Amino acid sequence: MHRLCKSKNGKRHSKKCQSLLGNLKQIDAAGWSVYGIACNCSLNTTYSSSDHQPTGNESEVVTNCGHPNTEIVFSGRRQKTFVPLEHKKSEYQLKIEQQTYRQWKAVMELGFRFLKIKFKRKVYIQPLDDFPNFIKDFVFKSSTTNFFQMLKAFMESFFLGMEVQVLPPVDTVRDKWQTRSRFHNITGKKQLLVTDVYKQLRKYTPRDGYCILGIIWTDLYPREDLNFVLGEASQGDCSGVMSFGRFEPKSYQEGISTDIEKVDAALLWKMIKVMSHETCHMFGLAHCLFYECAMNESKSVKEALSQPLFLCPVCLRKLQRVVGFSIQERYKKLLDYLEMLGSEFPSVEFEDSVQWLKSMLEYLDM
Repeated sequence: MHRLCKSKNGKRHSKKCQSLLGNLKQIDAAGWSVYGIACNCSLNTTYSSSDHQPTGNESEVVTNCGHPNTEIVFSGRRQKTFVPLEHKKSEYQLKIEQQTYRQWKAVMELGFRFLKIKFKRKVYIQPLDDFPNFIKDFVFKSSTTNFFQMLKAFMESFFLGMEVQVLPPVDTVRDKWQTRSRFHNITGKKQLLVTDVYKQLRKYTPRDGYCILGIIWTDLYPREDLNFVLGEASQGDCSGVMSFGRFEPKSYQEGISTDIEKVDAALLWKMIKVMSHETCHMFGLAHCLFYECAMNESKSVKEALSQPLFLCPVCLRKLQRVVGFSIQERYKKLLDYLEMLGSEFPSVEFEDSVQWLKSMLEYLDM
């Protein structure tokens, strides 16, 4: 099961690494330092025949990705790198839900996504409808950057290699969007059906765009029997939408819960977390079941915002393959951005993320 093969630089990686991470022959030293961590994962092969003989229909299930306290040690400090995800899913559930590199690549090839992104290297951000004045008038003290340009700068760092542009706002009422809505029975606040929004939105993608992400002030819901969703994206449509997540029914308290009234660290953390997650879906990444990762699934706003901003080795490998960036350069760009953001809006989340990036960059330079 662990048939070995050699890489270009003489390092060896097993069959499980190829399933999780693809062909690593062209990967540089930094890539090996990051992706090699995932080779600790355990790979089980499920056979279709009762005698466990290969038939060509075998499936591979990753059941464990190592010790939950994976650490690197340098400069006298211990720093967690990528923490294996602890869950109680059965091997059958994992087989159905998890997405290895090999599975991701097959889906991308089936939809001709690699060909599309070869010629369409732009991600578009589409503001939808109106926003409060504190959003429209916001400007960073250290620059002339407005709210949406700030989000653009983050996306250019996270998806390094793609060009990101902010489009002029769209008035969905004037343009007669056919979008179902409701007033939630707990919050009493208006919500839009997210699938209706992103299906309309795809028509606004410029011809040179790979994908489009809408941002709207109004809250969203995924279907009638579910309460709320921060955002959702469709790989097939290459469109997605996110809201500011103002009134989550699960945490709503009548007379206590208040609307968002200012740009602060909590709002900025929410925005960059959700927009990177949803855009990764448009690049074919499914929810991650390997590590604590930016692509983990969440059941609440609190859970979503507690998850890492960064991709695990398996998900990072997918994004690097489709976008094409240097891991170190990308980490440096993200570090510069988050240091800038944290200097004006100090928070534990920004501080922890900056420290993680510094540790990883030092580790990659060793």
